[in-house]
Amino acid sequence: MAPIPEPKNYVPYAVGGAAAVLVVAALGWWWLSGGTSSVSETPQAPSSLGSSETTGSANAALVQRAERGYLVTPRGSSAYDLYTETKARGLSSGDMEELRAKVLPRLKSAGDAALQQWHDQAQLAELDWIDLERLYQWAVDLDPANPALQARLEYSTGQRQFTQANYALAAQHYRKSTELAPAWALPVNGLGRVGVRTNDYASAEAYYRQATELEPDWIYPHLNLAGVHLRNRQFDQAIRHYELAARLAPEKASVHQALGGAYEQNRQYAQALGAYERALDLVERTPEEGVEPAELRQHIAAVRAKL
Repeated sequence: MAPIPEPKNYVPYAVGGAAAVLVVAALGWWWLSGGTSSVSETPQAPSSLGSSETTGSANAALVQRAERGYLVTPRGSSAYDLYTETKARGLSSGDMEELRAKVLPRLKSAGDAALQQWHDQAQLAELDWIDLERLYQWAVDLDPANPALQARLEYSTGQRQFTQANYALAAQHYRKSTELAPAWALPVNGLGRVGVRTNDYASAEAYYRQATELEPDWIYPHLNLAGVHLRNRQFDQAIRHYELAARLAPEKASVHQALGGAYEQNRQYAQALGAYERALDLVERTPEEGVEPAELRQHIAAVRAKL
């Protein structure tokens, strides 16, 4: 995982063309709400802001709540909610230094864990992006001179706007994120997604290509770019990026299925058959959400009939 100053390794859910068969799992955001080393060790959430976990200062209660894992959830009784309430009454410079020392590392770690999950497989719901936005709002409040945290906040806000179909606002935040972290491909890929959603495919193609240049080993920008090429009936270019994605993720059935679809549309039936059979072999050994063996068998039969 990339360090905070140079975020590079986060891959978003891809939005490409019809043949970009990408399936992701919706994950619970345990890392924002007290995830522990064991799934059986789920702590009870604090009932309200008024019930202090300690007899010490408000700042001590805040730190204790954060150390127990309640960073931004449950909303209304999280450490962040206690922070905003306490800050409104006044926090000393010593209090802020303590929070920077004890809470800020937890915020950075939790934020990175969330983005790593997004990198790996997750399509996150609107409320999840709100929680991540709250987390980075707090982190930036504690460390306002950190451009990497600002970039993550802008990206999280862009993602929230994107899930709400506010694409112009999403693009504004993605651009701010890229200005703060020029080497980070995630918001660049986000701008490509905005292009697809707003039917600006020339823009989408340019941003997806830039994302592949920034992060050549990401599968998703390659799949996204392939989807745009496929929509434009630029089959050779689409196949090239699908093949790259298949080399990067050889065990991912959905990628081979997408590659098979591109081959089939380009009338490369022998190659399509091989890709579909590879996808079927993979999904029969390891089921993958959204990849149906019965559908693949239909594709295989249809392609065999054309050979």
